[in-house]
Amino acid sequence: MNSHPTNLSRKTFDLAASGMALLALVLFATVVANSQQLQKGVSVEMAPTTNASPMPAADKLNAWIVTVTANGQVWFGTNPVSQDDLIAEMIRTPRNRGQNLYVKADARAPYAAVASALKAAQTAKFDAPVLLTAQTVSIPPGTMIPPQGLQVWLGSESASDGSSVLIELLSSKSDSPALRINGHAISGNDLKTAVEQLFHGRTEKIALLRTDGTVPFARVAQVIDACQSVGAKVVLPTPQI
Repeated sequence: MNSHPTNLSRKTFDLAASGMALLALVLFATVVANSQQLQKGVSVEMAPTTNASPMPAADKLNAWIVTVTANGQVWFGTNPVSQDDLIAEMIRTPRNRGQNLYVKADARAPYAAVASALKAAQTAKFDAPVLLTAQTVSIPPGTMIPPQGLQVWLGSESASDGSSVLIELLSSKSDSPALRINGHAISGNDLKTAVEQLFHGRTEKIALLRTDGTVPFARVAQVIDACQSVGAKVVLPTPQI
């Protein structure tokens, strides 16, 4: 008489187990699908920013990404290249019309290595590459957000009409690089306030940024981020690149 309840319990258990297995399979497929949407690449410690813009195109499989590691090693996609070979790789690699270049530099990388990648970008006819950064925002657990970045322009300092703000970030004997705006020394803590004051009321906001090659990329990103906060366009002059 006890066989019927036992069989019923076993059937119930089997159905529950099958349901759990099916659910696990669906969840696994979802995770795999989501993970495949993110382009694999070289991991670096990106510079933190607060005013970067979403760059969803950087996650596409055909995205052009140049990575600069902390020690200055350059990667084109997932392939390590020398700084001299990067230009040749860019020129011979086909790309879609309107496609942009994304530079993923480690926060500790010397700016000279990043500048070398930007020089290659300019030679390959990229006039406004994007510097990918780590946006410091609160994100709910499990939320997927697109890559974030700061767009810069590569141009000639001589092309300036004199209305641009000149920002200099130079190596110094102290831990922090020396910072000057239009020839006046300021502290890093006063950067955002100084930028807001200088660009206040201007219809055209352009900042020329000169940087020493030994300055860590994180410091450069900090200056660009401050300019981005007021809607200023940052130009990296070609003579220094």
